[in-house]
Amino acid sequence: MEFENCSCVEIADEYMEEAKRVFYKDKFVEASLLMHNAIKLYEKGGNTDELAEGCNVLGVIYAAVGDGVKAIDYYLKGLEIANKQGLFDVVARIYNNIGSEYQKIGKHEKGLEYFLKAANIFAHLNPERYPRYNVWMLLTCLNIGTSYTEIGKYEDAETYIDATKEYLEKDENRECEFDILISECRLKWAMGDKKFVYDNVDRICGELMDNISITDYVPEMENICDLLKKMEEYDRWGKIITTFEEQANIQDNFYYRLSCVEMWMDYYKTIGMREKYIEKCVRHTELYLQQKESKNEEQCNNIDMRIELHNKESERLAAELASNKDNLTGIYNRQKLENDFKVYSKESHNVRLGLGIIDVDCFKEQNDSFGHVHGDECLRKVASALKNAVGDSGTVYRYGGDEFVIMIENADYKIIETVAENIKKNIAGLKIVNANEVQNRYLSVSQGYALIPEVKGNQSVYSILKLADRALYTVKRNGRNDYKISI
Repeated sequence: MEFENCSCVEIADEYMEEAKRVFYKDKFVEASLLMHNAIKLYEKGGNTDELAEGCNVLGVIYAAVGDGVKAIDYYLKGLEIANKQGLFDVVARIYNNIGSEYQKIGKHEKGLEYFLKAANIFAHLNPERYPRYNVWMLLTCLNIGTSYTEIGKYEDAETYIDATKEYLEKDENRECEFDILISECRLKWAMGDKKFVYDNVDRICGELMDNISITDYVPEMENICDLLKKMEEYDRWGKIITTFEEQANIQDNFYYRLSCVEMWMDYYKTIGMREKYIEKCVRHTELYLQQKESKNEEQCNNIDMRIELHNKESERLAAELASNKDNLTGIYNRQKLENDFKVYSKESHNVRLGLGIIDVDCFKEQNDSFGHVHGDECLRKVASALKNAVGDSGTVYRYGGDEFVIMIENADYKIIETVAENIKKNIAGLKIVNANEVQNRYLSVSQGYALIPEVKGNQSVYSILKLADRALYTVKRNGRNDYKISI
C-alpha cells in the first residue's frame, strides 16, 4: 500500500511539473488537464500539502484564460487545505492570487485587503526556508503598489514599488523587472512625471513580447494600452493591439478574443474611426452571443445531469423505503423501526416499552485489520445472534453501521436482563477473533437499554434512544462487553 501511495505521488508530481511547463508555452488546455490528473492522484494518496499547491496552480491556469469563477473555486479549496495544514506560504500566495482576481475587475480596494494579508504572512516567514521568498515578496509589493496607484494613494504606491526594486536586486533572474517598469510608468504618469514615462516607452514597446508574464498576459496588455492611450501614443497603441491580436488568434480562447475586440473598440473610439468602432461593436456582440449559446448548452447539460442524478437518487430511496429489510444483514432496518414505533405509540400508551442500542465493540479495528468483506460477514453473524437471543421477546433492527436496536414490548427489567444475557452468550459463542484487543480475545458487544413505563403521544423513538445511548456510553466507558438498563 505504501509503495502504491509513493507511486501515485511521483506520478502526480510529474503531472504538475509538466502542467507548469506547457502552461508557460501557452498550452492552457493541456496544462489544466494535467493539473486535474495531478489533483486526483494527490487526493487519492491523501497528500494534502501537494494537493493545496496543486489547487493553487490550477487556479492560476484558469485565471490566465479568464475563468475567474473556476480560479476562485480552486483557490478557496487550496486555501482551506493550506490553513488546516499550516502551509502559510501557500496561504499567502493564494491570498495574492485572489487579490489579483479583484484587481482584474477594477475592485482594487478589495484586492488590496488580500495583498496586505499576504504581505503580513510573508513578513512572519523565515526567508531562508523558501528559495522563492524574494520573488513572492516582490510580487506582493508590486500588487499593493499597483492597487494604491489605482485608488490614488500615490505616496503609498511609490513606497511599495520602491520596495520591489530591493527584492529585485536579490533575485538573480530578475524575472519581474519588466512588470515593475510598467507599474512604475503608470504611477509616474499619474503623478505627473511624464519625462520618466517617455524615457522608457520605447523599451516597454520593444521588449514587451519577450518579458510579459503569461499568468497576467491580458491585464498587462490592457495596462500598457491604457498607458499609451493617456500618452496619446496612438501608433504604438495600435501596434500593441495588433501584437495581442496575433496571440489571441493563436490561443483561440474566448477571453483573449473578447479582450482583443474590446481593446480595438476603445482604440477606434478614441481616434474617431467610427466605422471601425461600429464594426468591432458588432463583433463584440457576436462573441457574446456565441458565448451565451455555449453557456446555454453547458447549462442544459448540467441541468440534465442533475435531473438524472436526482431521479436515480429518488429511485434508490424509493426502493430502500419500499423494503423494510436491511440489505446486508437481512433483518429489519431503521425505516421499519420508525414505522413500528409510530404504530406502537398510537396503540399502546399504557404498556411499558424497552428500547436497546447494541454496539459492536472495536468494529473499526475489524475492518482495518481484516477488510470490509470480513467486517460485513461479522455484521451478518452478529445480526443472526441478536435475533436468536431476542427470540419472541422483541424485534431486532439494524440502526446503521455497527449499531443495532432492539424494541421489546410489554417489557420489564427481568425480561430485558434475560435478553441482554442471552445476547452476551450468543455473541461470545461466535468466537470471532477481536482484532488488536487485549482485554477481550473475542468480538463482543456493548448494550444500553431504556425502560419506559408509558410511551407518551408526543414522544419519538429517538428521544427514548437517547436514554438508551446514555446507558450504552456508561458501558463503553467502563470497559465494554456488558449492559446497562436505565429505568
